[in-house]
Amino acid sequence: MRTLVRSLLAVPLVALLGCGGPLECTEIGCESTVVVDYGGIVVNQPYSLTISANGPTVSVTCLDNDPDAEPLPEWLTCHASGFELSGELAQGATTITVTVVPLASGEAVIASALVPLLVEDTIQPNGPDCEPVCYRRVGSVAPSGGPG
Repeated sequence: MRTLVRSLLAVPLVALLGCGGPLECTEIGCESTVVVDYGGIVVNQPYSLTISANGPTVSVTCLDNDPDAEPLPEWLTCHASGFELSGELAQGATTITVTVVPLASGEAVIASALVPLLVEDTIQPNGPDCEPVCYRRVGSVAPSGGPG
């Protein structure tokens, strides 16, 4: 009987010791990203891209081959049919406003389109119970230039 009582008392003690104590997280970082396509619109010439996400508005010139042109910020990549941004502008963004104006014509091919962003992937490099949590969000401009 004594052996049975000792065994029953030992189970909770082993269970407590076996937990490994507080959760230890590594410190691997990540960045959220946003990928937007122009919904079938292709701009094969230098264009002005204006985006607004999480408050600030940023304007850049994309596809400019001029060696004296202002380089794109390191957190932005743009191409003929869309762009990708990362970092602070991408963190927490659920919508983004996009304007695309070819420099040659000066007329918007996408005028202030509000693009809803859907979470495509969740990144948790330190595990599900540890920070940070980053997201890859995607969106597409609707053919009319509105939400897509």
